[in-house]
Amino acid sequence: ASRDLEKARRLLAEAVAAHPEIEEAYAALAAIESGADRFEEAVKWCTRGWERDRGYLPHLLSRGHTRMKWGDYKTGHGGDPGPLYQAAIGDYDEAQKLNPKNDVTWLWRGGTRVNWGVYQAVRGEDPREHFQAAIDDFGEALKLNPKNDVTWQFRGNVRINCGNCKQRCGEDPGPLYQAAIDDYGEALNLNPKNDETWRTRGIARVNWGAHKMGRGEDPRELFQAAIDDFDEALKLNLKNDVTWVWRGYLRMTWGVYKGGRREDPRPLYQAAIDDWGEALKLNPKYDVTWQKRGLARMN
Repeated sequence: ASRDLEKARRLLAEAVAAHPEIEEAYAALAAIESGADRFEEAVKWCTRGWERDRGYLPHLLSRGHTRMKWGDYKTGHGGDPGPLYQAAIGDYDEAQKLNPKNDVTWLWRGGTRVNWGVYQAVRGEDPREHFQAAIDDFGEALKLNPKNDVTWQFRGNVRINCGNCKQRCGEDPGPLYQAAIDDYGEALNLNPKNDETWRTRGIARVNWGAHKMGRGEDPRELFQAAIDDFDEALKLNLKNDVTWVWRGYLRMTWGVYKGGRREDPRPLYQAAIDDWGEALKLNPKYDVTWQKRGLARMN
C-alpha cells in the first residue's frame, strides 16, 4: 500500500508538471496527502492549484476543508487549532464571495465553527459566539438546499451544544433542545436510515429531560421518546457502542427519578446494566462504561 501511494504521488506530480491545467491532479494529490495526515503538503497542493486557476472553486474549498481537518488533528494531539480554523474560515469566506449560492461552503464553514467552539468549551472558554455563527451558517445552507439531511443534523448538533451551554450558565435550554429535536425530525424525514440522527435526537431528549428532572419537573415523556429513538438507532445499527451507552445512561437516570418518587427503580437499573454490557462487548476499553455499570450495580 505504501509503494502504491508513493507511485500515485509520483505519477500525479509528473502529470501536474507536464500538464498544469489538469485540475483533478492537484485535488488528487491534496487528497492523498490529507489522508496520510500530511496536511501541510495537502495545503500546498491546494494552494498551487488555486494560484494557477482562481476560477476553480474546488481548490479553495479543499484547502479550507484540509485546514479544518488539520485543526482537528491538532486538537487531538494537544495543539492549538485556532489559527488553522481561522484560516479555513478565511478560505470559505473567499469562496462565498465567488459563489454565495453554494450550500456546501456554508455547511463546511459552519462545521469549522462548531469544531472551534467545542475546542473552546473543553478548555472552559465560552464557545457560544462560534456556535451561534455556525447555526447562522447552517441556516443559510438550508435556505439554498433544504434537502440535505446532513445540514439539518449538524444544526441539531450545534443547538444541543448551545443548549448545554445555557444549562451550565443557569439559563433555560429548552427552546434550543426543542429546536434541535425539530432539526433531527427534518433530517429523519429525508433520511430515516441514519442511526446517528436517531441517536442524537435521543440525546437531545435525554439532556432536556435531565434538566427538567433537576428542576423538579416531570421528564418521563422526554425519557420515553428518547428510549424510542435509541431503539430505532439500534434497529439500524447494533454495532455502535455509543448508542448502547446512551440508552443505559437514560435508563439509569430514569431509575434515579423513580427512586426519588418512592417507585421501584430496579428494572431500569437492570436494563441499564444490560445496555452497558452490550456496549462493553463492542468497546471494552471505554473505562467510563465500566464505571457507570458498576455504579448501577451498587444502586
